[in-house]
Amino acid sequence: MTKTFSGFSVEKTTIEEFNKHVPRGYRFRKIREYLKDMGTNTIIKPRNAKDVAIYPIRLSQADNAKINDIVHFNSQEGIKLSGSDIITFIIGEINEHQIRVRDTMNTSFIIDESVYLDLIKALKGSTINLSFEEYVLNDYKDPNIEYILTHKPVKKKTMPMLLDKAVIKKLDDIKGKIATETGKNIPRSNLFRDVISQMIGHLNNSDEEITQLQNRILDDFESLNSIGGHEAIKEIIDNIKHNYSLKN
Repeated sequence: MTKTFSGFSVEKTTIEEFNKHVPRGYRFRKIREYLKDMGTNTIIKPRNAKDVAIYPIRLSQADNAKINDIVHFNSQEGIKLSGSDIITFIIGEINEHQIRVRDTMNTSFIIDESVYLDLIKALKGSTINLSFEEYVLNDYKDPNIEYILTHKPVKKKTMPMLLDKAVIKKLDDIKGKIATETGKNIPRSNLFRDVISQMIGHLNNSDEEITQLQNRILDDFESLNSIGGHEAIKEIIDNIKHNYSLKN
């Protein structure tokens, strides 16, 4: 489903809290999932917005239609809302309720040192444990059997982790299925290495990388608008259309 890029005005403190608790690559999903489950009759208190930033996100036609329906319902109730009010409400609700109750255990795995460095780079500051858990629970669906059975670390690095027992259970269930299919009982570390390998690709292909750049551009546009006004913005847009063959 095609998604279009939109920017919403959200308080900076709300964004900072959201980014702190939700791993990179899962933030947009959390917003879309919450929006999908929202009733169009949800009453939302208008904000008194202060110190805001533009929060960019890609939304489908259905997402945008849902936002418009919520705005319309609140309007009928005498409440004037914008799409930014709704996105701010959603992020605030996620900040309050999104954190899973984790029953954790300490474990460790052996991986390639080079792969570990690639993972740190791909995470861009996000917490390893939470990002790993989110990936296993939501996105790890097609284990690479050949990689799991044959890959051996060249330069070994021990990676200690504090993981939710639900994540360990899912990995062990997958490990059991692989053992049944192949007749080989593999160590948990072998499966872990495949998770990390695929997770790096997932993070590197995340559309959040794009929106971080778009967010920076939007901030620059705000600054340009405050200094040069509408004409300065129009000149930049005309240049972009010309240089990149864009059409209205």
